[in-house]
Amino acid sequence: MKIVNEQGLKQIRDYLFDLHKKEIFTATEVSYFAADIEDSLDAGNPAEFEIKASDSKSGHVELCRLDDECFDVEEFDNSLNDYHNYRKSHDCKRSGCTVCVAFEH
Repeated sequence: MKIVNEQGLKQIRDYLFDLHKKEIFTATEVSYFAADIEDSLDAGNPAEFEIKASDSKSGHVELCRLDDECFDVEEFDNSLNDYHNYRKSHDCKRSGCTVCVAFEH
């Protein structure tokens, strides 16, 4: 499972600052974009998100793709024991983390 790291969050913020009409994004809002990217990766899609044409400075859809260095890989076995150990050891302070949401912790 790929998790957006701090470098990835920075790259998302940079894209939003450069391309989005809105000037300021909270950490929570940036985390929602990161969660969308993680969901996209889990579904087998590229590590990217779109800024709608109506929200972009250019007036066109902006496709924003994150670099490979923007992710940490966390692997675990889906067995019940590993699930409980993972929940206890995962220390994510980011709201909307797909691991936290999936494991309800």
